[in-house]
Parts: sequence; structure tokens; C-alpha cells
Amino acid sequence: MLAVVNTKLLRDYSQIDVRVQQLVLIVKYWAKSRKINEAYRGTLSSYSYVLMCIHFLQQRWPAILPCLQRMGTTYSTTAEDIECSYFDRVKELRNFGIRNRENLSQLVWAFFHYWAYCHDYVNDVISVRTGDLLR
Repeated sequence: MLAVVNTKLLRDYSQIDVRVQQLVLIVKYWAKSRKINEAYRGTLSSYSYVLMCIHFLQQRWPAILPCLQRMGTTYSTTAEDIECSYFDRVKELRNFGIRNRENLSQLVWAFFHYWAYCHDYVNDVISVRTGDLLR
């Protein structure tokens, strides 16, 4: 059941801005073509790449994605004894990232630049739930 709730959350994020779906597809294609999207082989999972994209888009300035878990709760359920709640009326957020004028090619470059040169892997953990880094 938890996987179903997580899938709904990811789908809801993807419906906020068309650039989300586009960036995720490019990153997943890139990872698959390099055979670095198989957790059972010691690489990141496809799910991890999606979370990396969401985090990255939450951190852009201005932000392209909000943190749905920090907004008023419109969806709540318990799955495997875990309380899952967030704002799921994403149609109301369709223009959330409109102030950010970065096109897809700029975002793809910035995504790889961020993860290659800017993210502090020693001290920082991403959190889509908080929309920020955990230190």
C-alpha cells in the first residue's frame, strides 16, 4: 500500500509543471542508457532519480515545485503504519513555477551540474518531504 501512496505523490508532483515529467524522463533515460539505474546492482534506483529531480526543482530560484507535504493537507491515509498526508489538489498549483523561466535544456544542464559539483554528499541528505536538505 505504501508504494501506491508514493506513486500517487510522484504523479501529483509530475502534474504541477510539464518540465517535471520532461526532466524525469531525460534523467531516467540517461541513467538507463548507462546502466546505472538498478539498485540491486549497487546503483541508484529509478525511484531515487525521480526524488532527485523533485528535490532539484524544489530548490530552483524561483522554485518550480512546492513541497506538497508542507502545504495544507487535502489527502491523508495510513499505509503500513505510516501516516501519509499532503496537498494533492495539484490543479490549483499548475502555475506554481511560472516565475521560473528556465527551459528544459537549462534545467537538464543545471541538474547534472548540481549533482556533480554542488551537492554536499558528505553532510547533506535531500528531503522531498521537507522540501529542503537535512544536515
